[in-house]
Amino acid sequence: MNNTIKFVLDDNIAEIDFSKLKDLKPTTTVLNYLRSLGNHKGVKEGCAEGDCGACTIVIAEPGQNGKLNYKSVDSCLLFLPMIHGKQLITIENLSQRKNGNTVLHPVQEMMVNSFGTQCGYCTPGFIMSLFALYKNHSKPTREITEDSLSGNLCRCTGYQSILEAAAACKKNSRDHFSEKTETTLGLLNEINYDKTAIMIETDKQIYYRPFRLDDALMLRKYYSNAVLINGATDIALKQTKKNELLAEIIDLSGVEELKIYDEEENGFYFGAGMSLENLKAICEKEFPALYDILKLFG
Repeated sequence: MNNTIKFVLDDNIAEIDFSKLKDLKPTTTVLNYLRSLGNHKGVKEGCAEGDCGACTIVIAEPGQNGKLNYKSVDSCLLFLPMIHGKQLITIENLSQRKNGNTVLHPVQEMMVNSFGTQCGYCTPGFIMSLFALYKNHSKPTREITEDSLSGNLCRCTGYQSILEAAAACKKNSRDHFSEKTETTLGLLNEINYDKTAIMIETDKQIYYRPFRLDDALMLRKYYSNAVLINGATDIALKQTKKNELLAEIIDLSGVEELKIYDEEENGFYFGAGMSLENLKAICEKEFPALYDILKLFG
């Protein structure tokens, strides 16, 4: 088993060896990791329970047809090993330096032009959600736009101007990330080629992250008391809100066999590891009533 994790940050592969970095543990959140760095402090902690969106980042991972899938997530509930094999994108990665000048990303520029920021605390999170919208939709409807921003709260109530900033997402979604897609995919494929399960052991914790279903079942057999996580949006609260120590964890979020969707003659099959967001996308045509429910599911 591996005891290190790797991911792409700032266009390079970042590697974390938990045996050498004593300040980090396997349940350190991505939020706290980023805040420990000198150049990624745009991400903020607001609630530490996945409600306010001030800590929103974007994760990119290999998809189909040589493309990257972009997803906005709350970094306050995301454990560091869960971003293994993915690209981590923060607010600092959106703008560029050209000829000594700072060139804003289209979503940043629209936020400025629409006066979409007030106190500014929530702004990085909103921009990252807008960035994910920009990458995933060329002409999003009002419904899609509002859904994309539903995880972000603005206590200054500046929603209308922020929605106006979303107009940037109706333009061509190409940007400097598009230009680097091939390079980024190369780095991610290099990391993900190795399917050896990850085991991170510290003085007080053991964290397992399998990539094959057989490995997951074996780990479950021998470590029956371990806490199972997939998205960790519930279990992470035990740590962030109750300061509980999670001694043994089996992280199933990397097992693709649990994320399947299959349509057969006698029914539809959804993998136990499929996210609610992916389930909602499938249900829009097949189960419209369930889709309407999932739109409001917390």
